[in-house]
Amino acid sequence: MKKTIPAALALLLVSYAAQPPLPALAAQVAEPNESSENAPAAPEQAAKHNAEATVIMKAEIGKDGRNLNCRIIHSEKPELDDISLDYCRNTKYRPPIRNGVPVKEHDHLITVKYGTDN
Repeated sequence: MKKTIPAALALLLVSYAAQPPLPALAAQVAEPNESSENAPAAPEQAAKHNAEATVIMKAEIGKDGRNLNCRIIHSEKPELDDISLDYCRNTKYRPPIRNGVPVKEHDHLITVKYGTDN
């Protein structure tokens, strides 16, 4: 009996050491990235007057990377709201990844700046 316990412990240690290392937590979580590059053009009237404005929206990013439930949370010029919402609905992201699986992200902030070079 005295010899079987150390042998069993040695076997456990060898099998544990043979396991591949677990990936780091940072490697298990990836944030969403915008995959479309088409920023909205300001409506002609706003562009003529070099209007500068910022519209901030929230959306959910679905597992397929599409924005769902786009809503405006701040707008400096209401006349830009419709085009901003269209932009939000048509922008596609690489969805967030957790443990190698695409997941839905809630309350993703999207900021659109009109009339600036940024």
